[in-house]
Amino acid sequence: MSKKKAVVEQISPSQLLQAELEPLPVEGIFVETAIEPLKNKMKEDKPLKVAHAAKTVEISASGKKVLGDIEDIMAETSNAESSLMHSYVRLGTLLLRVSEGEYYRNAIDVPYDEDGQPQPIQNFSQYIAYLAKKYNKGQRSLYYYYSTVKALTTTVPEDQLNKMGIEKAKALAVVMKSIEQTPDTETIAAVVAAPNKEAVTALLRTKYNLQKTEPEAGTWYEIGFYLEDGDRLLFDQQFEKAYRIGNFPSDMPEWKKQREAMKMFVAEFSTVTEQEKE
Repeated sequence: MSKKKAVVEQISPSQLLQAELEPLPVEGIFVETAIEPLKNKMKEDKPLKVAHAAKTVEISASGKKVLGDIEDIMAETSNAESSLMHSYVRLGTLLLRVSEGEYYRNAIDVPYDEDGQPQPIQNFSQYIAYLAKKYNKGQRSLYYYYSTVKALTTTVPEDQLNKMGIEKAKALAVVMKSIEQTPDTETIAAVVAAPNKEAVTALLRTKYNLQKTEPEAGTWYEIGFYLEDGDRLLFDQQFEKAYRIGNFPSDMPEWKKQREAMKMFVAEFSTVTEQEKE
């Protein structure tokens, strides 16, 4: 007779009373089987660590095929997603070249006016809008690829950037911007070798000693959009004005200055809105 496999998991007392589980002795795990003690623990509503025999099911040939098909599909989608991540870097690189060379100008006619008359593309924003509409792709995604490559193109070789993929490249760009540094060769190689963007963020935080220096509450709020030169100048001027008014410390990270400035803008807008209601 084969030895039964034990499973250890956290189960609430109420679930444990309803479950048909076969308790198994496991070293270091206390198994409560009496009903009355369980009822008393239900009042606390705290999960209990329980060891029980793993349930087994005889799997048919068709069931095994279903499991195999799932594994095959997961492998295919994983490979396809990996390929897409690298394609998006290539796309971001090409979009950057279009922007810098103004290749979009007068190259394509698309309907933009109210009468549906074709209007020549005059700026990069219109070109992005054209691509998004034609290929049913979000403009934000296209700007995401473009801005990520733009942030790293002068410090990361193109072949290394392609090997990273867009998500790992973005993680690198975010951290480098927050500490106002450029990645060295060792860092670039580590990012390429990392399995995913979470691993990239973790290794960069360790390398630059970011994880313990100043814990931040909440989750990272990423906001981004494309600005033409005139709008960008206006934004930069207003941010600089907010920096002066806020009197931020000179060693405060750029991202934190931007956050505090945005909070000032929102507070000002909220005050104006409340006054309009009165």
